Amino acid sequence: MRIMVSRVILATAIGVFAIAIGGLYTLQLVSTNGGGAQGITKLTWERNGGFAGVTDELTIDVDGFVLYDSTIFGSFELLLNADEVAGLMASAERVTTGNVYSAEEGMADFFTYRLTIQTFLTSEQVEWVDEWASAETLPEQLIEFQNKMESIVMRARALTRDITAK
Repeated sequence: MRIMVSRVILATAIGVFAIAIGGLYTLQLVSTNGGGAQGITKLTWERNGGFAGVTDELTIDVDGFVLYDSTIFGSFELLLNADEVAGLMASAERVTTGNVYSAEEGMADFFTYRLTIQTFLTSEQVEWVDEWASAETLPEQLIEFQNKMESIVMRARALTRDITAK
């Protein structure tokens, strides 16, 4: 009976140890698998407004999977290569979150943007408007990131046009 209890305790201890090691290994993979120092797992970029009332959303996972969804241009999926993902994640890490950059009073027909940066443990956002409409100067890191996202949107739109033309 004592041997049986000892074996159960030993098996339980080994199981708990294995689960703990597995959890640490998973955490290590998430934090280093292309997500950079912050362990970014997903980026979501949203754009709303303009005179046409466009709503665009671009979601990029750390594995490079991109989902583009637009009220005007439709939806499309594409895959970014590892270098593109690493560049985007590094650019996103340089963006200061928690800020809201509003439009100057009296401005119209501008876009409003939101970036959500998700990590293994957190989700942070920054909101802004078109640079020309902003009441304050946008940080250079935010403009750089915006340009990268616009480039991906243009690629996705080109792909949707190619499909609908066939």
